[in-house]
Amino acid sequence: MSLLKKSIAIATAFLFCSFINDNCAGYFLSQEGVVLTYKEENSKGKIESYRESSVVEMSGGNIFKLNMKQFDNKKKPTGDFEFEVECTPNGIKIDMMTFVDQEMLAAYENMTVDITSDDLTLPSNMNIGDQLEEGEVTITVSTEGMQVMKINTRLTNRQVLSTGKYTVEAGIYDAVCVSSTISTSMGFMNKSYTTKQWFAKDIGELKTETYTEKGKLISTSELISVK
Repeated sequence: MSLLKKSIAIATAFLFCSFINDNCAGYFLSQEGVVLTYKEENSKGKIESYRESSVVEMSGGNIFKLNMKQFDNKKKPTGDFEFEVECTPNGIKIDMMTFVDQEMLAAYENMTVDITSDDLTLPSNMNIGDQLEEGEVTITVSTEGMQVMKINTRLTNRQVLSTGKYTVEAGIYDAVCVSSTISTSMGFMNKSYTTKQWFAKDIGELKTETYTEKGKLISTSELISVK
């Protein structure tokens, strides 16, 4: 899975998670064992992959485990990873370290890898005009004291744009729309993307649209079933 796709997927997964706790009620999946299935299309509307998301473990405390499975357009498995999310009185909190591609880090196991990351919180209630918390993770790879690579990923400009009824393949929901910017820099390469995401209470992500800096559609992800 590419760094961009994983960043978007994790940011999205973070928004559909939920612990059965009054403090965490909101725009998240609210039942253990429920599976949300999404189709991912390119800018021309061609299906490129599928994704399944679910809450797989609730420990009875404030930490719970999420699972995300990725498939190609023929539904052949291509990825499977899990991560933990914390429930707080202010909403759901996730370490931005989760955005880091562990397979990429494995390539530098014989080098020194330093990582700094923020905790990102999603409030349980959102209203039009709300500015949401930003997050950042920085990875520095060095060998014998010499830096060989630095990767920085930032999630910024998170704002609630609108609320209202929204229709996806899985049904019609009361939704909130959130926009954000994902920026990644690695050496001399800098990439920035914007996203618009629709979320429903007790479900989470309904649809995500990803655009270039110039506003050209790159891809969409849409909820197609809830089981």
